Amino acid sequence: MLQENAANLIFVKSEGKLIKIDLSQLWLVEGLKDYIQLWIGDSKVIVHTTMKNIEELLQNNIHFIRVHKSHIINIRFISEVWGNSIKIKNQTIIIGNTYREDVDKMLDEYKLL
Repeated sequence: MLQENAANLIFVKSEGKLIKIDLSQLWLVEGLKDYIQLWIGDSKVIVHTTMKNIEELLQNNIHFIRVHKSHIINIRFISEVWGNSIKIKNQTIIIGNTYREDVDKMLDEYKLL
């Protein structure tokens, strides 16, 4: 049986090693053709998998949303949203037209005004 905190952990294979990823620290997933780059804190891990696979893995985690064909973000790290752009940490991510409706729904859940 998995403990509650285990749901926030995944292990990924990178450079021949299994690397533990704490999902609460994962702020950006970036697609790179047949690879993805996981941005955790100030470091990056490259994994041989697809955006579709990681999106399915994260689909039950309410903190992650796909905002572009090449980007999944952790909404806890968003600092600003304007027009079709999201600022997350030191990156500006463009919201893709395909994902705009989902992003707007997510934002509506958190809007104060």
